Amino acid sequence: YAREDRFFGMLSATLAKGPAPLLVLRAGQVLHLTIQGQAGCGGSVVLSTSSDLYAWPDGNRVMVTTAMMRQAANDNELAFVIAHEMAHNILGHANDRNDSMGLFGLLGFGSARVKRMEVAADSYAVPLMNAAGYSPFGGISFLQGASRRMWWSDLSLDHPSFGRRIKIVSAAIGRLSQANGLRLAQL
Repeated sequence: YAREDRFFGMLSATLAKGPAPLLVLRAGQVLHLTIQGQAGCGGSVVLSTSSDLYAWPDGNRVMVTTAMMRQAANDNELAFVIAHEMAHNILGHANDRNDSMGLFGLLGFGSARVKRMEVAADSYAVPLMNAAGYSPFGGISFLQGASRRMWWSDLSLDHPSFGRRIKIVSAAIGRLSQANGLRLAQL
């Protein structure tokens, strides 16, 4: 991670001085953007070579497996996965989670607390995605596809069902579109 840490150190130092220009190549077009640092931005993203369908935060970074990345049909869907995990970092959930509850965790103890964190991360992912220029509707399409491909996840004791998560993301999109007349990025 040394090279990545140096890059993010330079980027953080630049953003500490104020807004910074950025050129982004997306879909063959060069976008001229200005970015401004925001405290608690959620850290960097690390791709992990794995056949496990998984993404997780560690408080500083977001890890996404190659299998999970391939589940995303487009950049907007992948942005939802990353924004959801970044939201956990920003909201301090990565430090608050206790996934190592052993047998008690398997029996569902503490699952209500974890479900509340998942709901909060889904809700906060929407404005994060929109601010980064991705369509929040990618969250809905990702969850719809995941519900078909990963149906067994609805049996989880510590995550809301896909149907509930779709409603949460839809409600967050509705709130965002009404707040100050913000325009949403479209798919």
